[in-house]
Amino acid sequence: AAGSYADNYQNGDTAITVASGATFTALSNDTIGSSGTSSLTINSGGTLSLADGTINTLTINSATPGNVLTLAGASGTATLTMEVGATSDEIVLGSGLGASVGAGGVIVNIAGLGGLTGTQQTLISDPTSGLSLTSFTLGTLTGNLNGYNLSLAISGNDLVLNETLAAAGNAFYTGTGGGAWTTTTNFNDAFTGGTALSAPIGGSVTNVFIAADTAAPTTMILGQNVSINS
Repeated sequence: AAGSYADNYQNGDTAITVASGATFTALSNDTIGSSGTSSLTINSGGTLSLADGTINTLTINSATPGNVLTLAGASGTATLTMEVGATSDEIVLGSGLGASVGAGGVIVNIAGLGGLTGTQQTLISDPTSGLSLTSFTLGTLTGNLNGYNLSLAISGNDLVLNETLAAAGNAFYTGTGGGAWTTTTNFNDAFTGGTALSAPIGGSVTNVFIAADTAAPTTMILGQNVSINS
């Protein structure tokens, strides 16, 4: 059924299917399966989330070889929500196991916890099947990314997140998104006109100007710890 629910599957022979409209949230460092045939399927329209304000690892094991993680179906996307800081959330598939991604593909949303250093992070560790980059699209970026631009890539069989330090730039506060610094639409890249930023404010490469020519409202909310250049 649709809705949101947290996992409670530490071991055993467990096959989990997440329906369209539902969210499966992996709490803390968690393991699905220790014997038998265990698997996790996120149908199109469903969400797998590891986001809870800390870095977590979700491990999926099975005594039966094959794909133990299935994301999306033939049409419609599934969603994967993860966090990144000095390290990142990670989905680890056991030895000899793999993942399958349907033609609908997967949207990967990333929340920054601060502390990014430019290190490549592994999001899905897939020992056997080999994932295709065309199956994954980087979605919404939120939180403190420390001025890094993010991109998805494939390294070996794994889905990884690359962090590239953005060139020094300016951010002009407009307040069109409600006043929170964590909302990208509150900042443009130019004093007059310009376009909204593609990533949240944060990092030593950003010069923040408190007003653009259309600035409103005057009350701002940081929403998190933020570091800037000036």
